Amino acid sequence: MYCWSANAHLVLLVLSAAVAFEGIHEGDAVPAFKLRSADGVPFESSTALNGGANILTFCRPGQDYSEQLLTDLQHVADSNRGVRIAAVFSGAVNAADVSALAKRLGLSFPVLLDPDRDLYGRFGVIVAPSTAFINDKGVMKFQCAGRQRDFPQVVQANVECLLGKITDEERNKRVTPQKVAPMETNRPGAHYRLGVQMLKAGNRDAAQKELAQAWEGEPKLVEAGVELGYLLLFDGKNEDASRLLSQVLDIAPDNVRAVGGKGLALLRTGKEADGIELLQRAIDKGVPEPLLFLEMGRWSEKKGDGDAAKGYFKKGLELALSPSTSDQ
Repeated sequence: MYCWSANAHLVLLVLSAAVAFEGIHEGDAVPAFKLRSADGVPFESSTALNGGANILTFCRPGQDYSEQLLTDLQHVADSNRGVRIAAVFSGAVNAADVSALAKRLGLSFPVLLDPDRDLYGRFGVIVAPSTAFINDKGVMKFQCAGRQRDFPQVVQANVECLLGKITDEERNKRVTPQKVAPMETNRPGAHYRLGVQMLKAGNRDAAQKELAQAWEGEPKLVEAGVELGYLLLFDGKNEDASRLLSQVLDIAPDNVRAVGGKGLALLRTGKEADGIELLQRAIDKGVPEPLLFLEMGRWSEKKGDGDAAKGYFKKGLELALSPSTSDQ
């Protein structure tokens, strides 16, 4: 079992900017829960979040982004009938302070306390604020990590989709406005560029489809295969990632991201010596991939080498915060 340090967790937060939760994913059933509001009122998700469009958000007291997001959600509640919203504050928070915050912001929806961080842990919240959009069957349909500038527009599109006012396709167009010119839609390069755009927007399913078309086209685009491999790694599909990245390396044996990704896949599947060798080779060649430094840091912690772990985490965080890395 790896030991997580604060540095490792911080790097993971930056890496997963488009993903809100580790414990539950889009298409998963949302666990039922019982909490109390900041004012002591009992709350049961099975009855309170059983409408056509349900929003559950995890916030942090004293955080500007969380307050802006709560204000956005209040606007949604005011302008859309049939939407059910609840906000959760986890950990050691003061109930009176949370209640005062809700009154100051004029919130009409429940503001809940999760003092033992049980619900927080069950969802595997990566960054605050994080928001789940739940359909009438209790399944998480969409998610939003953080509060980006276009959050109000994304929320409105998600809500309208859940209420059946627009289709999934129409919703996708509204939350990923950048498009490729029609004349380019059948070219692998166009599929790759569109896949990257969708990945940046947090639409992982659509991104995966576009990247797969780019990888399966002719000629095969190495970078599309690499991106697909890393998507599989983030989803924990390590065997699949290993096979795909092996195919990439057959075409481009010196691609450092593919080398490092294959090493990570091997390490996770118990082939530690081979995995570390490839990871170290990629790092020595200057791979600009924060995830690999995070994994090396975790492995170093496991081996009791705290100094090395600290160095890997520091470098991974620098890469994750680098504009050139975030724009890839």
